Amino acid sequence: MFMKDGYLAVRMDDVAARLSMSKRTLYEMFSNKEQLLTECMEIHSRYMAKRIADAVKENEDILSIMLRYIEIVVAESHNTNRIFFDSMDKYPKFKELFMRHMESVRSRMREYLELGVSQGVFRDDVNMDVVMQAFAVMGRLANNEEMKRQYPYEQLVNDSIVLLLRGIASPKGMEVLEEYRYKNRQ
Repeated sequence: MFMKDGYLAVRMDDVAARLSMSKRTLYEMFSNKEQLLTECMEIHSRYMAKRIADAVKENEDILSIMLRYIEIVVAESHNTNRIFFDSMDKYPKFKELFMRHMESVRSRMREYLELGVSQGVFRDDVNMDVVMQAFAVMGRLANNEEMKRQYPYEQLVNDSIVLLLRGIASPKGMEVLEEYRYKNRQ
């Protein structure tokens, strides 16, 4: 509810009704909406970590892992209403937790990039700080409301990922990317 409608729009009455419980019972469990938000974020972070760990188990090479990781992260943000991000300042504890979560996402991405260089799927002559900034810009572009209305989600993800990764891929990495693109066209 928070991600779909934004947490300012979601009232504790709405949450209680969705959970088929009284508002009083909800307040016995959570002292306020920020505590509920924070606990939801912690649970969601663990859920995302498990999804990513499962994706890592399914793939052997780092580029395939990274492609799956990006798909998961972009899908998650794609399904989140922009209002969710815009009103975050109202809940400082939640914002701090969310920012830590995002930092772990960026850190994991950086690790994958560096591992890709060591495995020979990414070029070693590319400044990874610039690449990380480019990923952030691509993420915002793929989740732009106007872009979401104009293009199918799969196209935004596939084209954004492939465009950025092709620029840093070695010849070995290009083979993996082409295989990925071929699978996603079917």
